[in-house]
Amino acid sequence: MKKIKLLMALGVVVCMGLNGCSIATTKANTSTASSSSQSEDKQDNSEFQAVVNQNSSKFQQLSFKDPDTGATLEYDLYVPKDYDSSKSYPLLMYIPDETSIGKTPAELVQQYYGADIWVTDEDQSKHESFVLVPAFTERPVNDDWSTSNQIDTVVKLINNLKEQYSIDNNRVYSTGQSIGCSTSLYLSSNYNDLFAAYMFVSGQWDVSVLGGLENDKFFYITDEGDTKASGGQDEVMRMFYNNGVGYTYETWSAQEPLEAQNQDVQDMIAQGTNANMIRFQKGSVMQPGDTEMGSEATAADYAYRLSSIRDWLFEQSK
Repeated sequence: MKKIKLLMALGVVVCMGLNGCSIATTKANTSTASSSSQSEDKQDNSEFQAVVNQNSSKFQQLSFKDPDTGATLEYDLYVPKDYDSSKSYPLLMYIPDETSIGKTPAELVQQYYGADIWVTDEDQSKHESFVLVPAFTERPVNDDWSTSNQIDTVVKLINNLKEQYSIDNNRVYSTGQSIGCSTSLYLSSNYNDLFAAYMFVSGQWDVSVLGGLENDKFFYITDEGDTKASGGQDEVMRMFYNNGVGYTYETWSAQEPLEAQNQDVQDMIAQGTNANMIRFQKGSVMQPGDTEMGSEATAADYAYRLSSIRDWLFEQSK
């Protein structure tokens, strides 16, 4: 069992083992597209591919017209198998990486493990939920910290779905990888009252507007080989440290037995903080035949593979 690091500012200098004392020195690259933004071809990993193959057909492909702009946003929606309007259900939004831009909704769920893992029979048996995957036609966030109007449209879509279905207003969640992570970070600072908790994976955003994270519930997972995303994670940890906000941080190999990784997550959760940071060790997300750059693409899949985080997310409420 790892000794989980519970960290907060104590008025002393603490070296946290992140590339030396990187909390005090590391700066995130301002590009919102992390080095893990290219989604891995799942054909080389049967576990991830099996989840996609078995679950992508469970989604409906739909569209929403923004009542204010007239713009149309297509999306995938999973409706719980035995939906009962007399019950209340959580809703999770998953936003994929930049390679998703311009693809059809059907293509998204046929490509992204991070979309399909939430609708497996096993996960739905534990926490029945709606799962939303927006199909953006342009980048929702940009390298200069500007954003697309499609972010406002997807927020309107969520509110529209809450009118159509019996969705628990206190249990709406956002997660995403690469620019999907950046978009979720942006949403946390601009639409904080909409979401109960977040799972940020392999991305970063302008830390100067992320002060609200100090009161949010989230897991933030990066890979050491992805210097943009891990640099952004460093900046958030530095902000928390400077402001005396407690959080957990741990690093391990993505190749450790899954049971051991899930136990490590449980140990972090047991510390009782709202903020939890994980970093996969450099190279541990590599698959046979990967190049150094291409290997980092699978970091998000390894993050979404952690059932203990998925279960934790659905336990959170506003």
